[in-house]
Amino acid sequence: KLGRDLGDMLIEGRAILAGEEMEQSQGHEVRGLTDEDLDSYDFLKVQFRDDMRLFAGGGGAIEGTYEREDNSPVVVHRSTLSIRNPNAKNLIAFRVGGDSMEPTLAKNGIVIADTTQNRIDRIHDGDIYAFQNLDDMECAVKRLSMSKNGDVVIIESDNPSDKTTSEEAENIRLIGRIVWAWREF
Repeated sequence: KLGRDLGDMLIEGRAILAGEEMEQSQGHEVRGLTDEDLDSYDFLKVQFRDDMRLFAGGGGAIEGTYEREDNSPVVVHRSTLSIRNPNAKNLIAFRVGGDSMEPTLAKNGIVIADTTQNRIDRIHDGDIYAFQNLDDMECAVKRLSMSKNGDVVIIESDNPSDKTTSEEAENIRLIGRIVWAWREF
């Protein structure tokens, strides 16, 4: 519908959104896209925190705390997200650091978290969440489950070489449930 190949849009998306002139390819006109243009084609501009990685093992703690800031967006089609009626204001994108979630999430891949799904008492057991451990302020991305009595969070990696751990629920701050992931091969 946009007259662009989706692969080209992912590679050139930031420049296109910024209104930069790009080389013409395959006879298509490249132009800056407004929020209205994106909305009319069911694309969302999601805030991207490229300055912070979600720890996924193998790289040590992530410095700093999670706070929303404005950075260049990630552009995704609404239909690729695992939620109904997504709103870009409720989504935030991060880069994955480490390999403990491979093969599901790749090191340096990008994930999008739905920040409306941030209540510890509403964890969907086995889903992947971005969260912050309040003891060491480390931000991470892992599979989470709740203990039967709801006071302990079970933290699992997809990489079989990593151990399952647990943490008191009061020490975990959910950023949101992961609803989209991108990886390079």
